Amino acid sequence: MKHLLRIDRVLSRSGEHSVLVGLTGSGRKCLINICAFIKKFKIFLTRGKDEVENYAHKDWLKDIQELYRQTGVRLENSIFLLNDNNINDDQMYVDLNCIISSGIVYNLFTGEEKAEVIGNARQMKEYEELNNIDDNLFWDYIKKSKRKM
Repeated sequence: MKHLLRIDRVLSRSGEHSVLVGLTGSGRKCLINICAFIKKFKIFLTRGKDEVENYAHKDWLKDIQELYRQTGVRLENSIFLLNDNNINDDQMYVDLNCIISSGIVYNLFTGEEKAEVIGNARQMKEYEELNNIDDNLFWDYIKKSKRKM
């Protein structure tokens, strides 16, 4: 029960992060599912090498882009649940550190994808106060995404 309360405390604060460590079958995923249900959060899972043969860094980046769409466009509070078995490249750890520290994986979006993100942000009332300046819209999108993770 105390672990459930700890997880709930982390989820109650926007932009907070937690790492759950334990043996296989110790109930980490079950606790996350219970807390997500209580707090009405969506759980985001990377596809990983269990679902995609030869899961590579480019697949990882596509998963992270989808996480940013879930949190920044659809504005859903989300739990990013990551299994250590799905990380098979050191660059993934670097990207994860960037998400936790600054909120953005640099070079995550290409020019076209960034323009699509900015276009989506322009259409949403949550971004109206930014005077349609592309950089402001993009960085506010990143900031809102980080708060929803």
